[in-house]
Amino acid sequence: MIPNLYKIISISASGEDSVSFEVQLNRKCEIFDGHFPGQPVLPGVCTLEIIKDCISNIRGNKVILSGISQCKFTGMVDPGIENLLKIDIDIKPGIKDLPGSVNAIVSTSERVILKLKGEYNDI
Repeated sequence: MIPNLYKIISISASGEDSVSFEVQLNRKCEIFDGHFPGQPVLPGVCTLEIIKDCISNIRGNKVILSGISQCKFTGMVDPGIENLLKIDIDIKPGIKDLPGSVNAIVSTSERVILKLKGEYNDI
């Protein structure tokens, strides 16, 4: 977790394995000072970290993203303009030692910014 980057505003389940999160970015987080000064952009790796944290929330324990089969960034997020993200996650738990699967879509109020298919493991 990246300190002070975001907070979860709401969580709503639309099924046993489908959960939507509303996340508010902290425009004053120091990560934006370096990425990029004068033109802040949410780093892609931070978006992946937020997804991982949301999966951990669903699972009730820490997880790691152990594989990404598809990851498409379709837009940038300027926290000064768009600081609310919606994260829709569908997960399937792993069986025995096999990883679980995850599909995630991250969007702002107007557009999709990331689509992800991958695997996670509980740690």
